[in-house]
Amino acid sequence: DEGDGETVSSKNSVTIANTLPTVAVVKISPQETNKLGVFTCTWDGWVDPDPSDSPSVAYSWLVTPAAGGEAVPVAGASQATLAAAGFQPGDTLVCRVTPTNGAEDGPSVESGTATVINTAPTLDIVTLGPIEAYSDSLLTCTPEGFEDADGDPPGYGYAWQINGAAVPAQSGPTLAGAFQKGQSVRCAVTPLDGYDAGAALLSNPVVIGNKLPQISKVTLSPSYGAACETYTCTAVGLTDADADPLTKGYTWWLNGDTLPETTNTLAWPALQPGDELQCEVRASDGAIGPAPDFDELTVAAWSNPAEVYNTPPS
Repeated sequence: DEGDGETVSSKNSVTIANTLPTVAVVKISPQETNKLGVFTCTWDGWVDPDPSDSPSVAYSWLVTPAAGGEAVPVAGASQATLAAAGFQPGDTLVCRVTPTNGAEDGPSVESGTATVINTAPTLDIVTLGPIEAYSDSLLTCTPEGFEDADGDPPGYGYAWQINGAAVPAQSGPTLAGAFQKGQSVRCAVTPLDGYDAGAALLSNPVVIGNKLPQISKVTLSPSYGAACETYTCTAVGLTDADADPLTKGYTWWLNGDTLPETTNTLAWPALQPGDELQCEVRASDGAIGPAPDFDELTVAAWSNPAEVYNTPPS
């Protein structure tokens, strides 16, 4: 029998190499959130044949702008979470996880994409005023209750309607000089957040009312006249904002008593020295129809008094 042979030592050395770690999958959640949200990156499936190595990963993030272009690294983003506040609606994000065993990095694995979204703002109510308005009024459209889930500052778009038809070239919160008596005016407000437009709200209607005629003053001339004088009652500054045709009426008083004269002149045969005359002018626009008459149809104004003097005989 042959016995055991002589032991021979090898002069060659063997180095045990480091095996690179890997991860199987990387996920990002949620898949979409607004600017107030936070994205979270998770990984699974760590593999490292070297039993002494403990799992360790490095995070990085990539963003593709909403306007388009290539994905670029997000500066300073090296954690498993990333706030969406620094991005714009429409930006898409990817999380990249690189496994490492302390000596070397394994191959990086990227997640799917997640998107920063925008929530359109809303309004509670739109009010148009004043309710009692005329053709020369300034109407003001007031939105209330702006809400935006993303915390964006409020913005508003305005549009106007008269009898249901759009008013061109009017996009501000006020309107004047574009409507007439009897017309129904409304405004619509669209909430804006700089990214999207919310649902527009229509205001209450305001029906333009009839505006009283205006008389600046009434003069009675002469203010000191003879008994045989013809006295004239004149309305000064008679206007109507609705451009209605006006009807004038006159009333005369002699020492506080009404006279039967109804024209603008008076030649009263029974005048005596010391008598006092006065006249009143009434102006009516005769408005009828659907317009609400917030004022009466007639305005009146009194004249200055006129005194009758004695005419000495000649």
